[in-house]
Amino acid sequence: MDVIQIILLIASVVSSTGTILAVLLARKSFLADHERRKKQSTIEFYDTVSNGSTLPLRQLIYSTYGRIETITPSDDKYMSMPELREKTRSYLRNMERLSTGINLGVYDFEVFYSLSGEPTIQLYKALMPLIEERRKSNDAVSFCIEFEKLYHELVKRKQLGLAYYKRKTKTLGAIHFS
Repeated sequence: MDVIQIILLIASVVSSTGTILAVLLARKSFLADHERRKKQSTIEFYDTVSNGSTLPLRQLIYSTYGRIETITPSDDKYMSMPELREKTRSYLRNMERLSTGINLGVYDFEVFYSLSGEPTIQLYKALMPLIEERRKSNDAVSFCIEFEKLYHELVKRKQLGLAYYKRKTKTLGAIHFS
């Protein structure tokens, strides 16, 4: 093997190494951008759901009942208020769509939890009898099933509390707990 062949071999190895490093850096950059977009999409879709159905429903429940409480299908106030029934249906439709996206990983669970974890848990509990009744009466056993899955994950996440954040300080950006 002469000097020229050795130089060509070294150049080939250096070039290949450079190419591999460039691909790895590009992949890392792509994944970081994907995560940022996922979080941004979660915020945007949550904002749409919140303004379109969550806030109007919460406001109507507060003005009707004075607080968030369990609503049953036989509740006189619920039955006598078509607006409350329609806002409830709209909320459940939108939450099923959002829950499906979160459960599939299209939207970011942690971002959603930060934006609306506890209020979503409260509303799900309040509406659970309506969901269960709908599943029985219409033989719609899968009605709001994705929302139910999300509810259970939110409850688990809530139980982890601050201990969860202490483990995640590196990935939470500017938020750091000691």
